[in-house]
Amino acid sequence: MLWIILLIIGICFLGLIFQFWLVILSTVIGGTFWGTTGGIIGFLVGCFLQATQEKKFVRSRRRHDNYYTHSNQVPYNITRLKPIIELVSYYTTFPDQTWSTDKVSYVKNAFQAECKDATDLRLLKNLLKERSVDLSQILRGVLSIASDYETRITIFKMCCQGLNYNDYNDRDMERILTNLAMHLQLHAFHYQTIINMFKSHYENNSNYRNEESNTTSLSDAYRILDLSETNDQSAVIKAYRKKMMQYHPDKHPNASDLEKEKLNEKVSEIQKAKERILKALS
Repeated sequence: MLWIILLIIGICFLGLIFQFWLVILSTVIGGTFWGTTGGIIGFLVGCFLQATQEKKFVRSRRRHDNYYTHSNQVPYNITRLKPIIELVSYYTTFPDQTWSTDKVSYVKNAFQAECKDATDLRLLKNLLKERSVDLSQILRGVLSIASDYETRITIFKMCCQGLNYNDYNDRDMERILTNLAMHLQLHAFHYQTIINMFKSHYENNSNYRNEESNTTSLSDAYRILDLSETNDQSAVIKAYRKKMMQYHPDKHPNASDLEKEKLNEKVSEIQKAKERILKALS
């Protein structure tokens, strides 16, 4: 048993020597050449050198750790948003998956802010060409990267806006978007409010009833929607949706409080104009 104890003590002693070798070496050299005073000075010098070496080691370790961390991170790339881009594209071109100039511009502008350079822009353009039309696969990809609720709400709004580029009545639009909302795991209260915002009629939503709409003159209503008086109801609805996408506060997240107030006034004006024209055409 004694040799085991001596071995353990020897290992500990060697560990101390390897860990504090600068202190020991400086103390020995100082004591050998200059006696006790030299030994004390050597000890202090060794402590200083040992501390300096420790700092260098810590800095080197941090650089190594940082390099390891960053080198293993996936670099930001627009391709990471591919499932979201595909989903918005799917509903923008719903149901026949055909593009138009307006549709391409909408999807491109929706994600252009996420592009850092010309390379990302080219990748975005290629994604619009190579997108999948397998909705179940797209939804799985979206849910894998959009784990937080607010992100899924934003994606849902983008799909709603994209669907507006197609001619649907309120019933079909609500059916399509409700199905999407359920797949995105949204609460009924939230997605129904958003759907109502994009619908052309609001008979079942008292927040959009406005008896003062009759005070808007018919000519002013056509002017507000940039329409001529020869347009039919489908053209009115299409113009209304286009204006809503242009002026709704949700499209201007960086607007000031004053600007948002003006946008809300503009939205109210657009709603009144639409209701006035539809009433005249009915």
